[in-house]
Amino acid sequence: MSLGTPATVAAREMTSGPIVFIGVGNPVGSGFAARLTHPGGNLTGVSFVGPELAAKGLELLKEAAPEASRVAVLIARDADQQLSQAVWAALERAARVLQVTLVLVDVPSMTERLDDALAAMRLRPPDALLTLNDPFFLVHRERIIATASALRLPTMFQTAEYVRAGGLLAFLPSVAEWGKQGARYVDR
Repeated sequence: MSLGTPATVAAREMTSGPIVFIGVGNPVGSGFAARLTHPGGNLTGVSFVGPELAAKGLELLKEAAPEASRVAVLIARDADQQLSQAVWAALERAARVLQVTLVLVDVPSMTERLDDALAAMRLRPPDALLTLNDPFFLVHRERIIATASALRLPTMFQTAEYVRAGGLLAFLPSVAEWGKQGARYVDR
């Protein structure tokens, strides 16, 4: 079983055996599945990320913090640039409707770059923070939440693990729930 696009790419390169993925944002666009209904090949799995969910997260954040006009968005560009672009386009459309300005905080999956991004947020604090789904952010959630808390920012994260660590809001079930769904696929 693999979690996220980069891990699924690595798994596909290592084996021709069956692979069950969880948390892949664009299974068809990443070449993991021919179609969502019938993936074909040796990969199948569960996807709970994508452009529509990111836009809904922004909408819920604005509902919880109606005074927020400048929202920082932590995004990690990964192997699936097509998904990143689609997510950003959906966020921009939602931002226009919600009358908020998005501040892109693009963090390559490197700890030093995350530190730089969080330091930049401290220099010019936004009104709220939306963190998009990426395993890198999940691993470093305590640091992200500590910065947001110090800046007193309302936050929207993708999964429940962030809320358990002190974040304000999350839109999706926990990674553990994704794992259970993936295990059901493995069992089949």
